Amino acid sequence: MGKGKRLKSGGKGGTGGGVGSMAPASAADLRVKPPNSRNVPQNVPRNIPSQIVWDVVKLDSTITTSTSGVQETNYSFSLSNHPQVASWTALFDQWCIPQASVTFQSLLPPGSTLIPVKLYTALDFDNSNAITTISALEDYSTASMTVMEPQSRIVRSIRPCIKPTVSSSNSAVDRMWIDSGTPSNSWYAIRSMCSQSATSNQTISVTTVIWYAFRNQI
Repeated sequence: MGKGKRLKSGGKGGTGGGVGSMAPASAADLRVKPPNSRNVPQNVPRNIPSQIVWDVVKLDSTITTSTSGVQETNYSFSLSNHPQVASWTALFDQWCIPQASVTFQSLLPPGSTLIPVKLYTALDFDNSNAITTISALEDYSTASMTVMEPQSRIVRSIRPCIKPTVSSSNSAVDRMWIDSGTPSNSWYAIRSMCSQSATSNQTISVTTVIWYAFRNQI
């Protein structure tokens, strides 16, 4: 039998998975530790009722651009977005959303001859109502523009806020715990607006990730 080729080792601190390596490996994946049955906690904390419990939810959707005008899609967040909302409200008395992210990914195939649309995004801590024009969105200090060429990808993240009632009007902006009896309270917001398609509609994949926190077990 012939001798096999000796694989080159990775660089300093690597896993043998560098660019061009014959033994590719993902360093990020290898940092995830496998389950260990011996890691069962030995002591139960005394303050279980006041422990904060976390959950992360991913929601997939799409944006379809238009040849007749801009396409506006804004993202606010609530506990009602959670697929298991009824279970969480039954277990915990309060909830909040410490963080949320929206990822936009172009679905144009490589080599596409279509003129890619421009995607405008911004953060808005107190509103998600439509503003209808790109110029209005560009006025935001957090505004960003990305040409959605094939494989283009942009992530916008926010520590969202809610609008508690002040003097009988929703005029305040704050971050606080919410009663689980009101899971539809909105946390604001990530705005997006696609420019008009030149020749035919285009599709953008959207992944929304919401970090939930819960406390005060019922």
